[in-house]
Amino acid sequence: LTGSENHKKFEEYNNMIQKFNMDDLRLAQINALANKIGKQAFKDSVNVDKAKFIKRKYFYTVNFAMSNKDFEISPYVAVNQIADANTSYLDTIYSSLPSKIKDSKYGKQLKKLTKKN
Repeated sequence: LTGSENHKKFEEYNNMIQKFNMDDLRLAQINALANKIGKQAFKDSVNVDKAKFIKRKYFYTVNFAMSNKDFEISPYVAVNQIADANTSYLDTIYSSLPSKIKDSKYGKQLKKLTKKN
């Protein structure tokens, strides 16, 4: 995979996910502070921010998979990052894949996920 187009796409995806992970760490620190302070309104605000963050991360992954449907990285990120997402998202990703990608290892796993959920 090293040097392949899939590898380049995977690095691109990982770079963005690292930014999401830094945001997640920041939210965890704020959550710890909210718990220490004990103000319910502050805790609720942090929980709302966390929910928005999770949605953003999922939507980024769905968008990335859809934008890169001609590469094996598309079903790979769907299977490994958002397997518990709404079935309609997974099905949309799977339906957009060309036959070659649907027949790949992760394409087949994604198909199973769309049937399981």
